[in-house]
Amino acid sequence: MPRITSIQTNFENIGVLGKPSEVVVGFFVSKTPVESKAEFLRAAWAQAGFESKTPLYLKQVHSGSVVQFLNGARPAQVPTGDAVLTDSKDAFVVIQAADCLPVLFFDPLKKLIAGAHAGWKGSLLGIVPQVVHRLAHLGSHPENLKIWLGPSIRSCCYEVDVERSVLFPHRVDGGRHIDLVSFNQELLESAGVPKQNIFIDPRCTACSPEGLPSYRREGEKAGRIFACLALR
Repeated sequence: MPRITSIQTNFENIGVLGKPSEVVVGFFVSKTPVESKAEFLRAAWAQAGFESKTPLYLKQVHSGSVVQFLNGARPAQVPTGDAVLTDSKDAFVVIQAADCLPVLFFDPLKKLIAGAHAGWKGSLLGIVPQVVHRLAHLGSHPENLKIWLGPSIRSCCYEVDVERSVLFPHRVDGGRHIDLVSFNQELLESAGVPKQNIFIDPRCTACSPEGLPSYRREGEKAGRIFACLALR
């Protein structure tokens, strides 16, 4: 398999959600937009040295829609939505972001994993707590969940118009800079997830010296963070 040259970094392993024997958690960074996502993800996953798995990714539309694949189910085509969950050890969950907040969920007792894409619209629609509620329907208890909030545009750089800013309680100095991370953390805690089970990556995609993908900074030519989660 040819080496994927558009990967800016090796797989960045995030060891906060569980033991390496339980889950693989982390992300790739693509320098440029990816056209063939399935091919890219399979190749990048293999390039990182992981065993072969099927990528479960979405046509993300800034919605409140959660899709699930249980008991070996697989999508016939790329599903539309902004959160996905599975119990399969033969697949890995993928969330794409370039300023929006990627969120990964792991229940170490029920062996369920999920991912959510939370921009300002999805955050207001409650996409993140909806995943917690969907997992609860499958037997999870919120207090057992481990959740990672990945790199995203932070309040230092996320200035929006007045009409949007007033929809968010977490604003810097009461102005037009909104804080998606604090907003979603509060929603998670309200849904019963303990604060100590929520792990936050502090990096801002818009101003990080690492040059993480940022739609606000780069526009249409921005690459993507591909946040990935898989059961071992």
